[in-house]
Amino acid sequence: MKQPSKYGFYNPGPILSYVERLRLRYSTKGNNSLQRSLGQYLTPAPVACFMASLMKMPRNQLRLLDPGAGIGSLTAAVVDRVLSMQTPCKSVSVVAWELDNEIIPLLLRTMRRCHEECRNQNITFSYIIIPEDFTETGSQAVFDLEAGNESFSFNRAILNPPYRKITSESAERLALRHIKIEASNLYAGFVALTIRLLEKDGELVAITPRSFCNGPYFKSFRTLFLKHMRFRHIHTFNRRDRAFADDGVLQENIIFYAAKNIQDQKEVVITHSEDPSSDIAPKSVVSHEDIVSLSDIERVFHIPNNDDDKTYRLAVAQNAIHLSELGISVSTGRVVDFRVKQYLRELPNKQTVPLIYPFHFQNGYVVWPKPHLKKPNSIVKNSVTLPMLMSTGYYVLVKRFSSKEERRRIVAVVFAPSFTDAEKVAFENHVNVYHVRESGMSEILAKGISAYLNTTMVDKYFRQFSGHTQVNAADLRMLTYPTINVLERIGSKIGQNYPCQNELDELVKRELQNGASNS
Repeated sequence: MKQPSKYGFYNPGPILSYVERLRLRYSTKGNNSLQRSLGQYLTPAPVACFMASLMKMPRNQLRLLDPGAGIGSLTAAVVDRVLSMQTPCKSVSVVAWELDNEIIPLLLRTMRRCHEECRNQNITFSYIIIPEDFTETGSQAVFDLEAGNESFSFNRAILNPPYRKITSESAERLALRHIKIEASNLYAGFVALTIRLLEKDGELVAITPRSFCNGPYFKSFRTLFLKHMRFRHIHTFNRRDRAFADDGVLQENIIFYAAKNIQDQKEVVITHSEDPSSDIAPKSVVSHEDIVSLSDIERVFHIPNNDDDKTYRLAVAQNAIHLSELGISVSTGRVVDFRVKQYLRELPNKQTVPLIYPFHFQNGYVVWPKPHLKKPNSIVKNSVTLPMLMSTGYYVLVKRFSSKEERRRIVAVVFAPSFTDAEKVAFENHVNVYHVRESGMSEILAKGISAYLNTTMVDKYFRQFSGHTQVNAADLRMLTYPTINVLERIGSKIGQNYPCQNELDELVKRELQNGASNS
């Protein structure tokens, strides 16, 4: 086995090479639909190797938890790592939870291979496979452990948990709630359970979606994580389609390594790569406070990739005003078009008002109508649609959906009322709307907010904590903004021809500096 260099992907050892062949054979048999229904995707060998390389191995006994083990790729990578050490630990015990009966025979073969390879090096190996739902039996294990009945004791954990939303009354959600864990997605529930099952100074390595880093649905999880854990290493992928490319998964994933009850953890290593097979960019080291400020009541996790990202975060943080303090609100467009299909019109007439979609966004402004796209441009104004309408005025609009591969995550435009005589306007649900008490704002303020949102600085900062392919109104409320005066000064410099990116960045930077010097 090739010895892993620090913080790098490396070639699999003999056990994982064997397991990888099992994985590829299983995947080619058309089992993806079952995996998708369970929210489970098997871990590719390069990812498993890297995850195992992060873990600091104990000297004597390795007691490993592998929940949602699949065919055992992560366990195989850890055992390969143990066998490659000059002074390996003396014994390895594994507890693996796996619910899929079709996969369990393959997992059993992996465990037997681990036992065989460990025996060849005089290392004691034992394992237990629990063919049950981890959220239910794992919750009971947490209950027993915290009641003083240590049925299991783990000093290390490695996991690629299933990704699936769980409803508020589902069996998984109720089992987690029984031990005071709130989670809207299985992966957060799995990680939370793992944290509770780890002993003091225990460590975990996980690959999960990045979505837990912000937003109200994961706030409870972030609070639990910070109560018990501190990050040591975070790795991001530049491409959303690479970590699980064999299964066609489009998901922004991160790998993180964290330790339990290590409250004095001061530094976190950050690495990133294009995909699991490419070279890892030079690491950066940030303070744990750069990842999450303990004074932040929302417990938002920021992941800066380099020193430039830290600079962008500091620059945004200097604008320490929230929208509510500016008297400005942001909310989602009120028109859900499929619910009011009978009132949508491709062309405007006297009975309609403008209906604005993201396809109306063009070069910093709304261009309306666009009649040649064969899509609605208007909505009939009547007693049904009236509650969905807003008074015509100047608004700032932001696309709700973008992709990581787009040049900017936040795409903002100004809606100007000059192209319509209608007294009302409608915004479709894929648009976020900045407004002042349900009405518009001044032209220069709208232009200033739009320009600020479209800067590279705000975009880079936003990407540090947003793990979604969508931009929610709640995310925009979490941003901080300059003062009204600074925003209006910026807006006064924006003409009908929207500046290019470099010009916009320089303009906003200059006005922010002037604002700071005049304060």
